[in-house]
Amino acid sequence: MWIDLDRSAAGNPVAVGDTLVRALETLPGLSPLGRYGGPWQYALDHAEAYLDLLRPYTIAVSGAEHAPDLAEALHHLVRRSRAQLVLQVDGTGLLQELGDSVTLGPEDISLTLDEAYLMAGVLDQAKVQSLWRDSRGAYELFRQALARRYGLPQPWVPTPSGWATPGGVVDDPSHSQVFELLLEQHCYEQALELAALHLPERVPEVITPAAHRMHAQGLHHKLLALLERLPKAIREQEECLFWRLAASVRVGRHRLVREEVEVYLNERAAPELRALYAGTLAPIDRFVPLVQEAVEARRTPFTLYQLGKALEVQDPEAAEEVLRKALALAEEEGEPYEVVRNAEGLGVALLGLGKYVEGARILDWALHEADKIPLGDVYRRLALLNNWGYARVLVGELKGLERLCEAEHSLASAGGIPDLSRLMRSTLAALCLARGEGDRALEYAAANWEAASRPRRGPEGNNLVRALLEVGQFERAKEVGEAAYSLARGTHPVYERRGLLAYGMALALKDPRRALPLLEQSVNAMGSPLLAYRQAQAMLYLANAHLHLGDEEQARATLERAAPRLAELSDSGLRALAGPPEAFDRLRSLIRGGERVELRLLGKAEVWMGSRRIPLPLRRLEILALLAMYPQGLTAERLILLLQGDEGNLSTLKAHVSYLRESVPVGTRPYRITVPFESDWGKVSQLIRQGNLREALALYGGSLLPSSEAPGIVSARAELEEMLRRAVLAARDPELLMLLAERVEDDLELWEALLEVLLPQDPARPRAEACAAQIRRSYGL
Repeated sequence: MWIDLDRSAAGNPVAVGDTLVRALETLPGLSPLGRYGGPWQYALDHAEAYLDLLRPYTIAVSGAEHAPDLAEALHHLVRRSRAQLVLQVDGTGLLQELGDSVTLGPEDISLTLDEAYLMAGVLDQAKVQSLWRDSRGAYELFRQALARRYGLPQPWVPTPSGWATPGGVVDDPSHSQVFELLLEQHCYEQALELAALHLPERVPEVITPAAHRMHAQGLHHKLLALLERLPKAIREQEECLFWRLAASVRVGRHRLVREEVEVYLNERAAPELRALYAGTLAPIDRFVPLVQEAVEARRTPFTLYQLGKALEVQDPEAAEEVLRKALALAEEEGEPYEVVRNAEGLGVALLGLGKYVEGARILDWALHEADKIPLGDVYRRLALLNNWGYARVLVGELKGLERLCEAEHSLASAGGIPDLSRLMRSTLAALCLARGEGDRALEYAAANWEAASRPRRGPEGNNLVRALLEVGQFERAKEVGEAAYSLARGTHPVYERRGLLAYGMALALKDPRRALPLLEQSVNAMGSPLLAYRQAQAMLYLANAHLHLGDEEQARATLERAAPRLAELSDSGLRALAGPPEAFDRLRSLIRGGERVELRLLGKAEVWMGSRRIPLPLRRLEILALLAMYPQGLTAERLILLLQGDEGNLSTLKAHVSYLRESVPVGTRPYRITVPFESDWGKVSQLIRQGNLREALALYGGSLLPSSEAPGIVSARAELEEMLRRAVLAARDPELLMLLAERVEDDLELWEALLEVLLPQDPARPRAEACAAQIRRSYGL
């Protein structure tokens, strides 16, 4: 495995991380990382899980002096994996001694004088000796000196991705030739670096493809450093200004170029530069007009994308149309990075319009395309993953989501990207709410609230109130809601309306009459411009407030208005947006049109929600069965005892219930099914008590979950069987006795009771006698 570092890696853990990821992904058997744009420690942590795979390899690090911390960490890693580590450095004394690792400097890869004569060919031996002495016998230095002596282009050197020019070698006669060769080979990043260092007048020829690739790889520091060293006349050309601004914004140094950009835009149309400036540095009220000017001057994948993003806060339907065009144009003539970016923009717009399923599919595809690049721009990748994660919560695709979101949150935190850390915490909070894990949701939401600026207290207050209501902290929710409402007033409408919603939600469960006007205002505010899932949330709380006030007619009318926003929302999406189950049970029943859960567990294992069958493993069937037996609810301790006896544990129960909630509404405090339900064994029990044994036997398909060994199920199974058996024996009805005896294995008492009531000429008697005799023989009677 070869890790090739250059000067751009010095002091830049993200650049080192990208190089390490590329090297690790060459190893067969290592699961795909897909984590470009993170510090090198993140990728190395991933490699720790695959120590056995490293054992047969030699890990080579060239340019190791640029990342001494990585070299030391690799040294400790290979000692545990028994791999070999070779470090190549361009000088001496740049790394501390690392035990049995091999460190090679320029002189360590050497050649003898005889080898130098052979390599030099017809060159005078005295000159060869001079070159050899000047290069201190180092092979690479001698090779470069020999090329200069003959007036040849500098010899290329091997790299993990192929041959390349040696960095930092000054050799004017060969630069143009090498530049042309790099262009022919589509090595645009190397060509840009060569041009920036030695051929600045040729930078415009290569900057567009090279900068696009470096942008996608997250090499913003390196790109900015190269462009800032250009002569003023080149540096202030339009394309260079665009990429200087793009890179400087990503690394937080936009003051470097702001004044130059503004002067340039005062004199020229510069459509892409104008669109970039509008979305990054311009006042928010100038975003739309500036981008419209850019699009009028030139329609490109980027100008259309920026226009679509600008229109989202004014006219979401128009934004969708523009973003569809932006994506189509990117696919037709843009770079792969532009396809990913524009697809993400379209996916987010679709979510805002309530087209949750299509939005989720577009974001799925964008993530797939990002992995093909691969996308190393950590900001773009994490933003995409966050939006993809939230879309999956809305459409109910939660499997594996928590682990991925937590990993990306760690990456955002390690990479020092607070905005993305905040977004990932919001998505994790929504995921926890969808799974009924209120305490964990509260941790994420509270962290965002504490770190929020005044305008952002609106959105973060909205999220925190939702989490507080989930755990029953109603007074605290009211305090936070009121603060969010007050602090967000007078800020941008996008923030202000979320503060309004936070306050309405906080009042809705305990003071619904005061909440009504706030929630009605929230519904209107979330509709202009439309943010479908937040308008759905406002309508859910508004309808629930009407229900709490006893006005079911108004609740139904509100849900009818909400229908377009709720149509594609999954149960988990509804769970994330609504409130605690105990407060929203009636509303969920109205939303789902009276859908009931039906448990068919006598001799089978089927759960139905309306017309949909829900496949569940045995343990979750057992949980549902136990909750159905105790409709008033069970504490966690009691449920564990019935499910697993004295050996049960709470964390395992919570995990099962969390997954169960993705399919069936189950509440906590206490655990219970929160929608109407019925069970076949419940019906059988009722029919037995009513004396309707014929119908009870017709419904009795066999034992209750016969493969279950859960103590509560075993007890209920035995109780139902004995209850039915005693009732049939007491009835002394031949038909009933025959039906039950045939379903219950080896019950001699049933067969003997049947023989007592059968007439001698009854055609069923021979079979009854034979079965009774067989059971007696098996018992040794």
